[in-house]
Amino acid sequence: TAASAPLATAAIEEAGGERLSKRVAALVPCSRTEAEQYIEGGWVTVDGHTIEAPQHPVTTESKDSLSQIKETIKALKAQGVQALVLLPNNDAGYSQIVNEIKASGLKWYPSLSAIKFVNLYRNAWALIGNSSSGIHETPTLGIPAINIGNRQIGRERAANVIDVPCDADAIEGALQKALFDTEFRAMVKAIKNPYGEGNSAVEIVRILKEIDLNEVSLQKIFYN
Repeated sequence: TAASAPLATAAIEEAGGERLSKRVAALVPCSRTEAEQYIEGGWVTVDGHTIEAPQHPVTTESKDSLSQIKETIKALKAQGVQALVLLPNNDAGYSQIVNEIKASGLKWYPSLSAIKFVNLYRNAWALIGNSSSGIHETPTLGIPAINIGNRQIGRERAANVIDVPCDADAIEGALQKALFDTEFRAMVKAIKNPYGEGNSAVEIVRILKEIDLNEVSLQKIFYN
């Protein structure tokens, strides 16, 4: 996998003498010049397990944002995995998270374009944090998701999601399962996304075509 400065660590094999910059440019995607800059900046490494870590503040727990991100960072460092931490949204409590991430020594990035986001996730070994992307996208991409804390509480999820509290020991245990449990990873690869497989637009159009609008009341109706 590959990514941009400080966009990611990467697991890239140079096959047949292919230049690393060419491989990075194809995977991100980006220009060869950008790829060389990413490599020179130390944002590309060869082989290893790459973890994506988007963690946002929880609105009802904004005072705990600092302690929560500290537990996540502690677990990532203890496991020694290659991690790219994405900076949070600007909900209450975000500034403490940003400052802690920037001081952690982990690689971080403020935001990603849609293309970089998809390609990065597609090649990651797992996602960790509390982003809705861990619930919605990871089943389709076939990667484990470690969901930390209460931000996604009550939301339907596939069996690839490992729910843990904001506790470093629990997060470390989940990382071990997500990365090294071969049976679990095989199950995740074959999992079905409960939110669909990308054909929603086709289904919406089909349903609208089948509806007889003459039988639909135009009167606004309120429900208690």
